[in-house]
Amino acid sequence: NATACGLKVAATFAKPFSGAALRSCLAEQRDVLEAGSTGALRSIRPEIDLPHVERALREREFVMHYQPQVQVDTLEWVGVEALVRWQHPEFGLVYPDVFVPLIEREPDLMRRFSQHVMRLSCAEMAQAAGAGVFHGRLAINVAADVLAAAEFLDMLVARAAATGLANDHVVL
Repeated sequence: NATACGLKVAATFAKPFSGAALRSCLAEQRDVLEAGSTGALRSIRPEIDLPHVERALREREFVMHYQPQVQVDTLEWVGVEALVRWQHPEFGLVYPDVFVPLIEREPDLMRRFSQHVMRLSCAEMAQAAGAGVFHGRLAINVAADVLAAAEFLDMLVARAAATGLANDHVVL
């Protein structure tokens, strides 16, 4: 990292960050340097709240990325892990550390969000399997509260069946 190389770090920005946040940080650092002192390290995150997340879910701005999974002893590709990202219209690609803590506060939102992630990832992997480019397992991260819900298993089985993805290829 930069500090290990002896560089001074003014701030860290969660990706994505806005131009306004960068300009503000640079202006603050200019003021600090002109005053002859050193500034404290700041962590800057996009301004996102629950209404933004609700809108993103309605507008289907959450997208899936897939990380390959490999069998360590054989180096054989065995599947993928579904990773959700938010394709935000202003901030670009937003990582889960920004929005998942907000979603976790609202059980109903977490349930709907989890259903969206499962619906999207099952559909995309079933499509890839149909095209002959995917034959492995699909790992999906699911919150404990969602997993423990009485209707969860039926919903997951129905979701897999609707897409044609084999139940034994889904890992939670």
